[in-house]
Amino acid sequence: MNVKTLGAGLILAGTLVMSGNTGGAQATGTLRPEAVQTSYGSLDLLLDIFSGSNSSEARFGPILNGKMLFSARTATAGNELWITDGTSTGTTMLKDIYPGSDSSSPYNMTLVGDKVYFRAYDATNGNELWVTDGTVNGTTLVKDIYPGSTNGYTNDSYPQAFYAFGSQVLFSAETALGQELWISDGTANGTTLVKDINTVSTHSSPRFFTEFNGMVYFSANDGINGTELWVTNGTSNGTTLFKDINPGSSSGNINSSEVSDLIVFKGKLFFEAYNAATGYELWSSDGTANGTTLVKDIYPGSPSGNINYPIVLGDKLLFAATDGTNGYELWSSDGTPTGTTLLKDIYNGSSDGNPQYMTKIGDHVYFFASDSTTGYEPWKSDGTSNGTVRIADIRTGTNGSLVNSFCYGGDCARFRQYGETVIIFANDGVNGTEPWITGGSITGATLLSDVRPGSSDSVGGGFMSPIGFQSAVVGGKFLFAADNGQVGNEIWTFMSPPGAPAAVTATPSTNSATVSWTAPTSTSIVSSYTVTSNPGAFTCTTATLSCTITGLLSNQDYTFTVVATSTVGSGPASAVSPRVRTLSPQFGSLLNSLTAVTNITSDNDFAPGESFTAFYTGFNANELVLMVMASNPMVIGSANADTNGNVAITGVIPSNATVGNHTLALYAPVSGFGAKQAITITVPTPESSGTTGSASNSPSVDPSTLPATGRGSNPALLAYLLLIVGIGLLAGHRIIAPVARDRPR
Repeated sequence: MNVKTLGAGLILAGTLVMSGNTGGAQATGTLRPEAVQTSYGSLDLLLDIFSGSNSSEARFGPILNGKMLFSARTATAGNELWITDGTSTGTTMLKDIYPGSDSSSPYNMTLVGDKVYFRAYDATNGNELWVTDGTVNGTTLVKDIYPGSTNGYTNDSYPQAFYAFGSQVLFSAETALGQELWISDGTANGTTLVKDINTVSTHSSPRFFTEFNGMVYFSANDGINGTELWVTNGTSNGTTLFKDINPGSSSGNINSSEVSDLIVFKGKLFFEAYNAATGYELWSSDGTANGTTLVKDIYPGSPSGNINYPIVLGDKLLFAATDGTNGYELWSSDGTPTGTTLLKDIYNGSSDGNPQYMTKIGDHVYFFASDSTTGYEPWKSDGTSNGTVRIADIRTGTNGSLVNSFCYGGDCARFRQYGETVIIFANDGVNGTEPWITGGSITGATLLSDVRPGSSDSVGGGFMSPIGFQSAVVGGKFLFAADNGQVGNEIWTFMSPPGAPAAVTATPSTNSATVSWTAPTSTSIVSSYTVTSNPGAFTCTTATLSCTITGLLSNQDYTFTVVATSTVGSGPASAVSPRVRTLSPQFGSLLNSLTAVTNITSDNDFAPGESFTAFYTGFNANELVLMVMASNPMVIGSANADTNGNVAITGVIPSNATVGNHTLALYAPVSGFGAKQAITITVPTPESSGTTGSASNSPSVDPSTLPATGRGSNPALLAYLLLIVGIGLLAGHRIIAPVARDRPR
């Protein structure tokens, strides 16, 4: 196990005073831990929302326009709706929905388009449907779905199970009709009952909404067929029982299939369902009743396979199940009976590996599972047996580092991606339940920080805590709820340096090169990039994704690396760029000596920013060939000739190229062979701007008419290359007809 303690024993110092928060709340504290710099980044308290040792009990909601909504408690406002951009000054109460110290307790926050729907309470309407656009004025009651009162208490509709369906939201809400299916467009008039599904008794309790083929499938109980699979298009007539998977009744009770865990995979809807013959097993549907069938009876006969945590990973569906022989283990399916198999028997024999809290991050599924030697520890799987491995034995011995905890609202994932790493909440038996980090350059798992020094837990809040594990990534920071033993349970931040930039390329000129790259996968906000050459260690710095590095030697081979920097520090260097060669200072006069031709391109009119592909022959085998705007000069494309001396080069006319006459050249720096042609840069028009995919951009040259002279020429190969490229090149490239030229000797 790789264990390294970072930031243990946070220092308490200074004074925190934050006031004037939007909505009238004030957060004032007397103690604030100083930020701790660790080997992996900076750890800090975001804000002491409920001052002193009291806990704000933050429950995290969705990200809206780069900010996270959450509920939090203060002494003056109770539990209300808050918002944060990841900074202390940008963390404010959005609205005191239930004015005064009483609580509206926002719950079930769900992002739908550019709005967030949630349930909240006020003294007038009770627990009803609210919506916010992230502003005070845009945070409003949508509708009092269950108006009035009973025995002096307001009627509550308790809206829940929100599901985005286009620009609307489907949900379950309760009225005198019971808990039924509703839909809303965010307005009172547009918030209506879709259908009273259960007219026999009370609640149909719709849930497990999942969109498939433009419809939403869900579980509901109509009082006649039991809890079965239903479908809706958002209208009453379009809401119907899809299939009674477990028909009939037994012992006077209606049989139910108890459909759950719906997920779309390989063009079908997969889910768990029950019937008397097979128990709870894996089913699928192609969108028709007849095409809704059992995938496999994993635990043969009436016992149940008990499908849990289905996750799509590439071309496989991963889930936990039991076959009655190997215990409760990790399974995978390709959607067919024969392709539904035990992926790995983590706890060998009939004992249960019991995969739990499965979370997809990147190309792996992370989860806790138990084996005979370590107990419940973090694992990950790439969908193969050999690629299903334990990450670390965080708590040595058989006790395991898994911590069970309830979660009443918020996102309570045990694993959270942060850039190239994954944060795990676990207990090593020494430091209590704390955040751990894995992935990227970290082998195994490392204690990120003992936020609450000693054996007490800083996160999770214990088994019966209403908080659970709250975490999110906001503004380039990893946010999580924790209690350091001094300021109560509040929001903390961790920010690591950025990761390595990727896809570094360079375009050379005489004594410089323009280097470009893509941003790192890290979530940290990059403040600058630094490019370094090799050899010479020449540098340039920029805040964009491209930089021109000057002072290079001419006619010299160079590679480049890029490093990203944030307020925390600099990350690792990128992979080395492909080699490029700067141009000779005599390049201008050399180009003048090249033979001027008129058939390097069949079309010599170009527009600024236009992409095109040209072909030429007569070069040495495999040598580097540059496409040069000789009038600048600037390299606008490069490629290596093939073994026959043929080359195909894609270039882009500079977007800042001036209108008028220019010279285009193909030139091999090593052998000195090349040719040039006069071209014209024109202002593009709708008719002549090289529209993507237009027929006018296709080559019109008959390969059989091409000259076939010159050293290294191969007319058959060249003609074949023309045909292949002419048919298959991506739309948006202009294809310039190739010609074969005699090479001067």
